[in-house]
Amino acid sequence: MTRASRVTRWVAFGLMAALTLLFGLFAAGYAFEDPGGWQAVGMTMVVVAPLVLLTFVAYRWPQAAAWLLAAGTVLVAVVAVIDAAGQQRGALLEEFGPVVAVNVLMLGLPMAMLGLHRPLVAALLIGGTALAVYLPSLPFVLQHGISLGASVSWSSSVLVVPFLVIAAVFGLAALLNRGEAARKPPAPLAPQPPVRAGV
Repeated sequence: MTRASRVTRWVAFGLMAALTLLFGLFAAGYAFEDPGGWQAVGMTMVVVAPLVLLTFVAYRWPQAAAWLLAAGTVLVAVVAVIDAAGQQRGALLEEFGPVVAVNVLMLGLPMAMLGLHRPLVAALLIGGTALAVYLPSLPFVLQHGISLGASVSWSSSVLVVPFLVIAAVFGLAALLNRGEAARKPPAPLAPQPPVRAGV
């Protein structure tokens, strides 16, 4: 791993960690405001426990984490499709809060942890998650002439732009690493032992 690639990976990880902390505190604040009490504690733990577990798996077993997080991306896509359908027929998930954004938040930090080992895989997963969240609502956006800025400020899609930025940083880290590997001269071949002539 090159120094530039290593630094870029940690920058992307830091951005995702800061985003997770800020948005997590924001979401938890709403939970403790309504419904509040032990119910809010339970709702917070439902998000924090999988986030910590998936982050540990990404740190300890990156290959297994890649498959788990890919499955999580598919799940987020399904929830996003349901949420987009709700935009057409009265929000189906609105009474449960920002379900899509919270599910995306749960995957972000584990994907960033994976990116410290496999930046290209992380870039694809993080970018794919952002697109999986936004694309189902695109027909609604186009049909009603909603601006791009307004459409990415909804509670379900507020993480789309930050995720795309972080995915681009991880993609840059992968390119830096690949470019340096391509410029590195091949390792010299080990000298072969001389062949003895038969007697």
